[in-house]
Amino acid sequence: MNLAIAAAIGLLIGLERERQKGQGPGRAAAGIRTFTLVALAGGLAAALENEALAAVGLAFVGAAANASYHHR
Repeated sequence: MNLAIAAAIGLLIGLERERQKGQGPGRAAAGIRTFTLVALAGGLAAALENEALAAVGLAFVGAAANASYHHR
């Protein structure tokens, strides 16, 4: 149930982000899929309560943010 709630919250935030990010070459990154997947990953890491998994998740989010920054 907690994972479903996390996915729903990520979906709602992603939906709002999609609505606000605009069109064309200046279009912002991250939308419905990204926020839903990150929310699910965070919910799963919290459910498993494993510090190593949390560290891997944090590293993944950092790498994704870095890739997005350099892609622009």
